[in-house]
Amino acid sequence: LTKPGTTIMTGGEGEFLKEGIKAGFATIKEAQTDIKTDSTLAPRVMQIIDLIEGGAETGRIQSATMGLRQLGKELGFLRDQEVLRSAMSYMVPRMRVTGSGASSDRDMAFFAQAAPMMTNTPEGNLIIAKMFKQLMDYNKKRLTLMGKTLKKDKNLLGFEEAADAELGAFYQRAKTQDDLDALVERGAIKEGDVFYNGLAGEFQILGRD
Repeated sequence: LTKPGTTIMTGGEGEFLKEGIKAGFATIKEAQTDIKTDSTLAPRVMQIIDLIEGGAETGRIQSATMGLRQLGKELGFLRDQEVLRSAMSYMVPRMRVTGSGASSDRDMAFFAQAAPMMTNTPEGNLIIAKMFKQLMDYNKKRLTLMGKTLKKDKNLLGFEEAADAELGAFYQRAKTQDDLDALVERGAIKEGDVFYNGLAGEFQILGRD
């Protein structure tokens, strides 16, 4: 105990360490529950993406969104022509960043603000569905980072902002064509990803062209 570099932990420090670990595990458990809940929607979301991209008729979309409509009974889903729009409206409020910090909260709020207008078109609904999938993948990365941080630091103090800084945003923003080219070149945006095109003032999906 008297060797150089040895840390002697007092009772107060030991209690702080214990509570930090306890709170960290509780936070991780909550994040796991959120991700598990989102994962129940994942198969339906993928069906919606496939159907919209394939130009499917409303009847097939209604069938694909059956699980969403069952989960959202309290929202009073309407007849066939409103099924897809209602499904998107159900999903958007449930989209959240795991262990979100200030910047990710702003990004989510900005997307949520734009989402209602996007539910009016198939292209907009496709963006919402793809963003939901994109966010699920991003949240899994944050959960992994959360576990590594707790193991290393024995607490999650300051995790939200640190995770925002390390992982970046769950969607990218491009103000100019040069910005977009640079993001694509370094792999920050890949084909099929949703991003915000500042030049056009709207969310878009990166295509092959």
